[in-house]
Amino acid sequence: MLMIDVNRVAFFEARLEKFLSQETLASQAGVSPNVIKRIEKGQKIGSDVTRKVLAALGLTVGEAFERNFISMKDTSADCAPIVAVIQDESRSAVKRASREALAKY
Repeated sequence: MLMIDVNRVAFFEARLEKFLSQETLASQAGVSPNVIKRIEKGQKIGSDVTRKVLAALGLTVGEAFERNFISMKDTSADCAPIVAVIQDESRSAVKRASREALAKY
């Protein structure tokens, strides 16, 4: 199983920047408030839950890795799904940046 380490301080700050209570964030992410509490206590969470919570905070998985918001702890030696998501997001970001740059000219 792929487990994600969340930088609990960065997570807490991101939640507060958006003025979200634990309960509100949990509701927006479609998870239990206990999940948010576990993250803020520094416990690892699964990759599917991580994606839901990051989306509720307005972050993609790729952005979260870039900002050292999350790190990966692989307990199954199968990182392919999360790597595919990051690569997909990176390709989309490059395409979007290219379109924006070309639009200026």
